[in-house]
Amino acid sequence: MASGPGPPRGDGPAELVLMHDLLLRLPAGVAYVAGPDLAFEFANEEFRKIAGGRDLIGVPLRETLPERAREHLALIENVARTGEACRGRESEVWIGGHGQEPEQLFVDFIYQPVRDEAGGVSGVLLYGADVTAHVRDRRRLEELAERLAVTEERYRTLFETLPHGVIHYNADGSILGANPAAADILGLAPDAITSWPLVRAARVVRGDGTPFKPDEVPVALALRTGEIVADVVAGLPHGRTGELRWLRVTAVPDARDCRGRPQRAYAMLTDITEQRR
Repeated sequence: MASGPGPPRGDGPAELVLMHDLLLRLPAGVAYVAGPDLAFEFANEEFRKIAGGRDLIGVPLRETLPERAREHLALIENVARTGEACRGRESEVWIGGHGQEPEQLFVDFIYQPVRDEAGGVSGVLLYGADVTAHVRDRRRLEELAERLAVTEERYRTLFETLPHGVIHYNADGSILGANPAAADILGLAPDAITSWPLVRAARVVRGDGTPFKPDEVPVALALRTGEIVADVVAGLPHGRTGELRWLRVTAVPDARDCRGRPQRAYAMLTDITEQRR
């Protein structure tokens, strides 16, 4: 049950009754403190949870806040003294029940002065939304993103320094990336590697000298079947010298969709020209 005196049900205005019920049911904490000691005159259940679950009505605000939440007492006292509202986002608060270790919470809060007919401050309306889960989830995501960034940098370094050529393809055959070794093996500038080189079927041959068909190249097979296509021998002219170079190609499917179909693939190239000779 929420702490707070019940409004008159029989002769009170309907709007007041409705407002009281709404405040009790709000998913955020709402309370009202007044008087020289800023004692609680109203607090709904959500506010009591934020305050450690204790009874609040009639208790001065100073007695309800643990030592590590004293900065909020100063803020509320300043609102009562100056009549200037105060608000904050994701403010750290340490709350604990009697005999309990303080628990770290994060709250969005608004402390709003309530004025009497003469224009003076008669009390302070307190609003607090517990956003602890949101803050912790975001911090976990930020930490994960930071770890991923470090991991990505490590893999990028490995990718760039591998002695074997590696090319990363989209399902449509476009290039996501190629390492320097691949550019050197193919005899192409890195920015010139824009599609799978073996689609130039008239210029690319198998180990027995027969030409490749576009749908027979290792990457196309890996994307179509979802299986690794390993150790395919292919000969193609070097991009700079025109010399026929022999490659051993392995294609590995990657990043499957909800139906298990690969959306990308890696091709790993090894120059075996000298071995063929």
